[in-house]
Amino acid sequence: MKYGINLNSVIPLRAEPDDRSEMISQLLLGERFICGENSRGFCKISNWIDNYSGWIDEKTITEITEQEYEDLNKQKSYYVAIPLAEAFDLMNKCVIRIPGGSRLPNCDSIGRFSLHERKFQVHRDFILEESEISRDGLLMTAMSFINAPYMWGGKTVMGIDCSGFTQVVFSLHGYKLPRDSKDQALEGESVSLEASQPGDLVFCQNASGDVIHVGIVMDKRRIIHASGRVKIEKLDDQGIYSEEYQRYTHQLHSIRRIHW
Repeated sequence: MKYGINLNSVIPLRAEPDDRSEMISQLLLGERFICGENSRGFCKISNWIDNYSGWIDEKTITEITEQEYEDLNKQKSYYVAIPLAEAFDLMNKCVIRIPGGSRLPNCDSIGRFSLHERKFQVHRDFILEESEISRDGLLMTAMSFINAPYMWGGKTVMGIDCSGFTQVVFSLHGYKLPRDSKDQALEGESVSLEASQPGDLVFCQNASGDVIHVGIVMDKRRIIHASGRVKIEKLDDQGIYSEEYQRYTHQLHSIRRIHW
């Protein structure tokens, strides 16, 4: 069995082993994975963070040993706590961009960290230690993504989808949500719109009743979600109402409260 780590800012995770295949998710800097089958220059991987599977270009893989994989997974994590940070590659003498939500192993007091054989430094104010993370400020984190463009499979401020948005925001506050909205809808407990609180998850459905969309409650009348872009819109018992389009764009399925 082979193990890998992402040393790029972000890697697209595709549905099929082809550059033209749809991007279903992304790997952020520092995320580790298990390598599976190979096909046409692509490798099927399973991401350690959320067990999400897909195909990545073999050229983007940095192979690590099983021991390094296990050691990294046990180390204390630090999170990039702003939508996009810059880190200096101390070996290659260049700057790389790190998306919010990236997990960095054992940073020191001045923001230095190592990934495989490379060493980086990031401004210490831009990262949070696991022990510093709490639910407080979740909506402020969500607001920091305002106007990020919608991109299917995206998980960064440069392009993000609805469940990528909720997954990254919640990860920055200590909770690991699954990648897809249909799986996120199984987390926590159901609450009514009237009983909802800021930070609850709102799920919307298609005509068949399947969960296809997710956002975050701002208050009982508003939701922040990624649809076209990350934005705030009206919420009621029927669903999400867009002032921009003067119509309902999403039908309400359920509201869930996450406990952590």
